[in-house]
Amino acid sequence: MKIYTPIIKEAAIFKEIAQNIINPLEILREGISNSVDCDSRSIYITVKRDIGGSFFIEIIDEGNGMNIDTLHKFFNLGDSNKNSLGIGEKGLGTKTYYKSNKITVYTQMKNGIAYKAVMDKPWAKLIKNNIPQYTIDEIQSEEERVGTIITIENYCVDNPERYFNYETMRDYISWFTAGGSFKNLFANYSSLYKVMKNMQVAPRIFITDEISGIKGDICGVHQFAQPQEVPKEDKNEPIYKRSVNYCRHFGPFHRETNINGEYVAVQIYGTISGINLENQSVN
Repeated sequence: MKIYTPIIKEAAIFKEIAQNIINPLEILREGISNSVDCDSRSIYITVKRDIGGSFFIEIIDEGNGMNIDTLHKFFNLGDSNKNSLGIGEKGLGTKTYYKSNKITVYTQMKNGIAYKAVMDKPWAKLIKNNIPQYTIDEIQSEEERVGTIITIENYCVDNPERYFNYETMRDYISWFTAGGSFKNLFANYSSLYKVMKNMQVAPRIFITDEISGIKGDICGVHQFAQPQEVPKEDKNEPIYKRSVNYCRHFGPFHRETNINGEYVAVQIYGTISGINLENQSVN
């Protein structure tokens, strides 16, 4: 009897992860998730084009920065930076950045050590079934600067402004990322502090759309519309004059148990909202 070890085609796996992203905005979720796990209280997201027309997505945080091992894990497949209290994917999420022309990372730690990492033409290389390589250089530190800057150049999606514009990014961040977290609603449940970091702390997300000339910020917790169970009429609404302004909140509901010896917790919070107040809830 012969024993065989399955063959892993690394380039194909990298390509599949980058290509099978459902929504291009997921790269913002990954960036925010990493920044939150690095204890950043402020996160700055900018989209812009340079004079040559290249499209850039820039994510800046004021977190702990990355040491050399963590920086390698940023690029490695299945080599996670997360601990048990982290959020997001386990060593896969940053590979969604590979569907681009260039990835640049500047990072500086509290001890003043700073690095610059560059991966050039990752998507073009993956298309040819080659694993993209990257460089890391130790660079001169900046005084009083701690944190990380990630720049993604020419993310390979048709019409990137369709996804990466101020309104669309704000809506996505509010509903699907730690930038619109619900965890503050469950901060009174002490048992959750064992499995989730910074229960009472939410990052502030600053969004700048230089292409449209719009900028604003999100407070870091999801903003629901106020309850309106006896709503006012909307005179512009032809049929559902009151229900468009209706809003009722449910929760927070917290349940915890053990399944096969492992702690399991479920948190639920929601609203029933008319279209007018649903649109307000992320503002």
